Amino acid sequence: MGTTRGPIGPTHKIKPVPYKDHLVHKKGKQIPGLLFIPSLGEKFDDRDSIIATRYFGHAYTQCVTDVIVGEMNRLGDKLKCIVEIGVDNCNTDPPKGLVSYTNTMIKNKNSSTYYIGVDINPKGHVHNPSKNIHTIRTDSSDREKVYELLDKLSIEKIDLLHIDAFHSVNKAVQDWQYTERLSEHGVVIMHDITYHPGPWAVFEAIDTELYSKEKFCPDCYGAAVMRRL
Repeated sequence: MGTTRGPIGPTHKIKPVPYKDHLVHKKGKQIPGLLFIPSLGEKFDDRDSIIATRYFGHAYTQCVTDVIVGEMNRLGDKLKCIVEIGVDNCNTDPPKGLVSYTNTMIKNKNSSTYYIGVDINPKGHVHNPSKNIHTIRTDSSDREKVYELLDKLSIEKIDLLHIDAFHSVNKAVQDWQYTERLSEHGVVIMHDITYHPGPWAVFEAIDTELYSKEKFCPDCYGAAVMRRL
């Protein structure tokens, strides 16, 4: 069973959304790492959010930043490739006081570690091949296109997969399938586990015989960490 830890740093308060009463198991082809294909019903499975909130604060928090850095440090020299699905709009060197998870990963990676950012919008401000920082403009559902880039760079496995794109159930399930190239020591971090339906539903469906799973930062949009067992 997954566990929940309190915030590590300052966060914005946000009330978790009660999706549990609506979760069902959808039939379909089995997806590695998931016990079932999660669904909140056809009406909601393609929506980024379901219940309105009065929360208007910045979604990036020091708490989630600390989670990301902690996992990067734990992986150490095993961290050869980071794939981020959903790249921040911020510059790689954001203004003082503004946290960027993309910036966090780029600034804390070793120079030899590859960062691959996947986004439907152009992210030329991040792209810097001379520093092993690559971005690819594509829908994350086109995994083969992303894998072509990995193969071109002679990257066999993903060591850290950060999922922070469109937060619908169907999209989160699609993005989870990048774990088919996750290394044996690989880690998945999913942002927005507290509020958005997709990350929440995928977390509930994870096979805990294959992955440990843990929630962090429950007072904000939150994050979940899944590690291969």
